[in-house]
Amino acid sequence: MRVILLIITVLLSSSGVVLWYSLQPRDALPLGLPQEQNLLWWSWVEQPPGHVRAYSEWLRNPRWVAWVAHPQRLQALGPRPKGFVCSRDWLWPVCPGAYTRSGYTRGHLAPNYAMGTLYGEEAQQASFSMRNVSPQSRALNTRVWQRLEELEMDEVRRSSSFPLYVLTGPVFGSGPLRLSAGVAIPEAFWRVWLRRQESGWRSLAFIVPQAVQGREDLRQFMVSVDEVEARTRLELFPALEPSQQEELEAQLDWQSWGPPAWWMQEPRY
Repeated sequence: MRVILLIITVLLSSSGVVLWYSLQPRDALPLGLPQEQNLLWWSWVEQPPGHVRAYSEWLRNPRWVAWVAHPQRLQALGPRPKGFVCSRDWLWPVCPGAYTRSGYTRGHLAPNYAMGTLYGEEAQQASFSMRNVSPQSRALNTRVWQRLEELEMDEVRRSSSFPLYVLTGPVFGSGPLRLSAGVAIPEAFWRVWLRRQESGWRSLAFIVPQAVQGREDLRQFMVSVDEVEARTRLELFPALEPSQQEELEAQLDWQSWGPPAWWMQEPRY
């Protein structure tokens, strides 16, 4: 049965139709379900506790992950799960050992801390699925990515009474290298913050390459949503009218998000 469904999905994808695994998760994606422009990278959309993701079995990576960081008081963080859980891919699973001695770390897309403190133990456990993981260099994972995650939760989330919507994912070249288990290695990672204020929607986007030192000014990684879409071949806000998309996706205004000190914080590790 699985093989039949896989064949149907590939046929639909090649004809320009994307077959989604679940209904549109409107809470985390108020401006619509991101649309895939590269039909070879079709994805299953899944909604585990705490976040929503599109997972590509061809790339053996998430294409994108989304969640809501509400400004209310956080829950206490539970104990860190003991380890990552193998994915349940169609042909063969991706297990934690796929990354061993590869030179890459297992990079969470939906973060352990955010999932646990925003949505509780079940969501924290779900963030340790290998379907929520991409290969990240150690300096990226433990320094720049950690700084963005911490800034997001400690400062950006609390800077407004409006919820913060977070979308993130890997950036792949045309022919990405792969780990021995077939996991495609991204050349960079993107992150988009989205928030609706009284004046309308605001966005701020980042693209961070694998090769980083870790203490860079985060402003050097800021880009427009337009650039993220060009690099990923995703349409992130399909529910907006074209004129609204054009305005929102061209924004690059870090001053309206936070002071210069935010972007210069030292990494924790």
